[in-house]
Amino acid sequence: MEYIYHCKKTGLDYVLNSGSGTTLATPQDEYAWRRGAREYMDNYHASYTKDGLVKGKTVVAWTSESAWKDAVDSACGEAVTRFHAGDVPGTREPADPGMARVRAAAKSSGVDLTKIDPEKLVAWLQKQAASGRAA
Repeated sequence: MEYIYHCKKTGLDYVLNSGSGTTLATPQDEYAWRRGAREYMDNYHASYTKDGLVKGKTVVAWTSESAWKDAVDSACGEAVTRFHAGDVPGTREPADPGMARVRAAAKSSGVDLTKIDPEKLVAWLQKQAASGRAA
């Protein structure tokens, strides 16, 4: 089932697809799916306000309105990607356990995965493995 999420902050649309066909069994199921998808997306960028990004008790201000909209767009894009990968709240691990380990290792090391070129990373890991280093 497909849900088109319209972000009021940016005016952009994002598509979530459950992969379960075009309709659900009952109107209640369909309502729950649409409400859950909307809430999932809303929660993903809730801390991105026009005043700034709320981090704990600190607010990091934006340099411009376009910077704010770009940040919200990036958060929504990440939400869609993680949704389709099965990495959603209420699950113990995403659909790909290997990716869960990568995310956990990156987070503990302070690495921003959104700034890594996957092709360069794979090449580097292959080079490490070829030289006998554990990757």
